[in-house]
Amino acid sequence: MTRFVVLTAALVAMLALLTAVESAHAQGQAFMPDGTMSGPDDSSYPAEFVGGYPSGGWDNDIWGNCNYGCGDDCGYDCGNPWWDCCGLGDASRRWYFIADYLYVRASFSEAVAYLEQNIDDPEDSYDTFHELNFQHESSYRFGGGYQLGCCDEEVRFMYTRMTSSASAVAPIDSLVAYETISPDGPTAIYADVDTKTYDLEFRKTIPLGGPPCCGCSDACDDDPCGCGDACCAPACPAWDVTWSGGVRFADVNWNRHYVAYGDSFEPFRQSRSTLSFDGGGPRVGLEGRRYFGPQNWFSIFLQGDISVLLGQMQQQVQRIDEEDLLTTQTAHGRRIIPVTEIEAGATAQLTCHSLLSAGYLFSAWHDLGFRDEFNFATQLEDQYDDANLLGFDGFFLRLEVGY
Repeated sequence: MTRFVVLTAALVAMLALLTAVESAHAQGQAFMPDGTMSGPDDSSYPAEFVGGYPSGGWDNDIWGNCNYGCGDDCGYDCGNPWWDCCGLGDASRRWYFIADYLYVRASFSEAVAYLEQNIDDPEDSYDTFHELNFQHESSYRFGGGYQLGCCDEEVRFMYTRMTSSASAVAPIDSLVAYETISPDGPTAIYADVDTKTYDLEFRKTIPLGGPPCCGCSDACDDDPCGCGDACCAPACPAWDVTWSGGVRFADVNWNRHYVAYGDSFEPFRQSRSTLSFDGGGPRVGLEGRRYFGPQNWFSIFLQGDISVLLGQMQQQVQRIDEEDLLTTQTAHGRRIIPVTEIEAGATAQLTCHSLLSAGYLFSAWHDLGFRDEFNFATQLEDQYDDANLLGFDGFFLRLEVGY
């Protein structure tokens, strides 16, 4: 909670700074009572807008290198409030940066910590599987991109790191993986997960509905937009869809450590199980967004991505028994790992060049879960066997800043 309060305070400070930058960027421009707009040279410009842009041309580059007049080659970003907000600036090419705070936890399809049995009473015997309960922990994601032009196309890079941990204590006479037990004391169990991903992708946004949109470098003389003598930008549509395609590289590691204690609370037996995977492959995604409010200042979205990663996986088990003898088992080989991800959330336009988003995410890594073996000397033949998945779920808070 303390980290969340600190992050919130940092975001508020950053937003105050962004507001100051926006004010400085305006260079003294303001709307006048008579409906005109004053510029830095005290001249006046018409303040009539069509869909957020001037209906006539501006001859001076007071908001960038783009003249929104007849015959310019800027084009318009049709439907994305990230660039359309306020009708200011060069909407054709921009850099932007993203920083996410993640509060996520790991989830394994089968994360048995220990098995508790009662076989003394044949009429009331039972088996209870106790699983590791991974906790929400702070993680992060950051990156940025470049908008290629007026047709809502961009190239983006993102780095994501997600971590989570868990612990448990198995009582005496419990069954623990790799037979790490002591006849005189409990067994402490620790586990942690660490994933790092690197995504490079091309994204394309397609507005849905609304008036027709001026295309890139359309000549006004041909009147492609039906707007008369001057190009105009239509109102933003209420929906858009963004598809993406690219590559992902991933580094995944998890670790479990078992320590069985004797009657003097000294380590009696230990074992450690680890897994590492390094690979890469194609990644595709689709995002749908619904806009609300004046100039589409607020929106909700749902995004899904899938990756198929080819790489090397290695799993190792080490055990130190009561005589301090070390036993090591290692398995490694080539694997194809599918990864599926879903995010849902809401976005608010803070300034003309900044957005704040919040939501919830789900992520599933196939074939990267635990592989436990127990010595079921008194067990029935039928045993539980879930799919082998490593998952993450949790909240995210995102700040996007462009210039």
